[in-house]
Amino acid sequence: MKDSQKMKQNVPTERVQGEFNASVNKEKEKVVAAGLRDEDYGYESEELWDVPVSDDEGDPSLRKYPLHKSLKNMKEYKWEVRTMYVDRNAFKECVTSYVVHSDRRIWFSKCDSHRCKAIFQEGCKWFAYCHKMKREDTWRLTSYYKKHTCSKATKIGIMSSQWLSKDFIKKICENPKIKLRTLMRKAQSKWNVDLTKTTAARVKQQALEEINGTYGEQYRRIQDYAAELLRSNPGTTVRIQVERPPEFQLETPIPSKDMIPQFERIYICLDACKMIFTVCRPMIGLEVFL
Repeated sequence: MKDSQKMKQNVPTERVQGEFNASVNKEKEKVVAAGLRDEDYGYESEELWDVPVSDDEGDPSLRKYPLHKSLKNMKEYKWEVRTMYVDRNAFKECVTSYVVHSDRRIWFSKCDSHRCKAIFQEGCKWFAYCHKMKREDTWRLTSYYKKHTCSKATKIGIMSSQWLSKDFIKKICENPKIKLRTLMRKAQSKWNVDLTKTTAARVKQQALEEINGTYGEQYRRIQDYAAELLRSNPGTTVRIQVERPPEFQLETPIPSKDMIPQFERIYICLDACKMIFTVCRPMIGLEVFL
């Protein structure tokens, strides 16, 4: 009898057994919740992005920092927290391209050496906040709000002539005499943006300055090009002729006068060409005149 009573005491009652099962189930729920997180399976939901997103939470050692990559159609650009940008200008150019392709109005409410915040016109909740990394030159997108509540615009103040000149530089390089109305029609058809004639003229001028400046940099290194030819091809002849102003011959040149020599022509004869010409000279009858 005593043994049977001890066995009954060791058997838990229904209530105790239920509490025990409930605690076990709770533990199981914790394990399941820890093992089936959405981020572990790459699950994404649009509802998750309807609220401001920030990277302040989470283990810093587990964060991944994607690099910014421009798209041909920036309207399809996906803003992602923790995206890294080369510098502040890269972030601003990204925002500008996104705004132009999305036909929206935007301005930078904060822009200094450590932070930059882009917001849309009054009444729209969209924003993108980027800040400079510590002990680095790179910038990182820390938070943004995805939804737009503003309407599209045909006049975008952030679309500067400098940004447009970079986009039109290829077309202007192919046709330096392109008409301003052609650029205006191109902007209207591509971005649905109205350009004034003054802005189009400024865009063309800046693009031409960029193109001519590139050529100027190449001509400034022509001495390096000649030195490399002489180094890699011994026996080669290189002659560079430049044009100097008459004041260059004076003992005391005029300080205000530009004394930088202007490139005129270059003569190059490789050593291999000299040797072949020496062999072919009797065949073409040049030995008679030498």
